[in-house]
This record gives sequence, structure tokens and C-alpha cells, in this order.
Amino acid sequence: MKKLWFIVFVVSSLFAFSQEDSNVVEYEKPDYDLIKKNIVDKSSDFYYPTLYNRYISGDSGLNLEESRHIYYGYRYNKDYNPYARVDGKIANKISNLLNKESLTTKEKKSLVQLLEKAVEIELFNIRYMSYQRFFYKELGEMEKFAKVGAKIDVVVNSLLSSGRGLDKDNPIYVIYVYNEYDYLFIWGLSSTSQSLVFPFDYLTLSENQYDLEALYFEVSPCLESLSKMFDE
Repeated sequence: MKKLWFIVFVVSSLFAFSQEDSNVVEYEKPDYDLIKKNIVDKSSDFYYPTLYNRYISGDSGLNLEESRHIYYGYRYNKDYNPYARVDGKIANKISNLLNKESLTTKEKKSLVQLLEKAVEIELFNIRYMSYQRFFYKELGEMEKFAKVGAKIDVVVNSLLSSGRGLDKDNPIYVIYVYNEYDYLFIWGLSSTSQSLVFPFDYLTLSENQYDLEALYFEVSPCLESLSKMFDE
């Protein structure tokens, strides 16, 4: 669906602040040590199994700190693999359907089924969930529409609260590389190149309405996971 109105629909439905208001936003980098401590404490409000179940169920009552523990805490999950990707055949089918000018009801149903499979692998992928949300509404499945919206908010709010990304002192913290491109998707941005400036991914941007040249993403969880894989 190569249409600006689709992106506007998705973005305007997620949150109500812009880059122009970023000077009034309080950013806080994730305290990974504290998060790790909290999510294994059964007496804590941030005990991970409980929070994660709320996330998966589409609980709209999750606050910012709970959201940050869900997203950033997942790096300590035994199944965490920042380089796990959706099967190529599924990704291609999704892309082919999205690139069609219009879809039949049958095709929309097929697309949401494919997206559900994709999100099982890339469970914090904002773009996939945004497409899910859009087509759930198209199909009149409003309960699923609301639940996916709540899941998107968890990831979006975590990323937005972590940093502005304009320099190394205030990067955007991610635990999956695909979330870098999700962040660009949120703002309608595109990247011309990506380079590693340890421990950051540095994304050079195409010309944009915000006059931003590049963004920094802190990717230490991804790099640590990769290092462990090589050690094994």
C-alpha cells in the first residue's frame, strides 16, 4: 500500500507529540541492571512473566515504566535473538500484498494471518503490528484492533522515552535492529546508509521535513548477543 495516507493513519493513531515538541520531553536511558533485577523479583510490580502476559494480551493499562520493563527486559529472555527474522517466503508474501493497489476481503484476511505469524517471530515489530492494526479495522475486528494498538504503544513509548537520537550522548535505545527502521517509519523518515560506531548504529537520513541529517541508536544488547553467539 504505497500511500501516504496509510502512514499518516498509523502514526496519528499512536501518539500525540512531535519532534518539534521534543525539547519538553524528559528522556531516560534504560537502566539495564535495575530492569534485570526487577523482572526476576516475584514481589516486584515489574515481574516479567506477569508483564509479558499483559503485553501479549493487549492490555491498554500498561504505564511507561511497565512498558520499558517489557521492551528492554526482553533482552534477558532465554528466547531473545536480536537477529531472528521472519521467514523470507512469509515476508515476501506480506510485501506483495501490501504493494497491491487494493485488496479483496479474502486477501486482507490472508494478509493479517501472515502478519500474525510474522509478529510471533518479530514480536516488537512496529511496522508489522501497524499493518495488522490497519487491516483489523478494515475487516471490522475492533477488539483485535484495540489490542494491537496497545502493544504498539508499549514499544513506541519505550523508544520515544529513551532518547532523541541526535548525538552519542542522547541516543535511542533499541534491543532489535529492526526497531531502528520502525522509528524511522513512525516519523516518515528513510535512511540512505547505516554504519556501526560502537556501540551505536548511525543512520544517515534522506532529506526530511525535520532537517535531520542522521540518528544514533544504542544497540549494545544486539552486539552482546552476537558476541555470545560467536563465543559458542
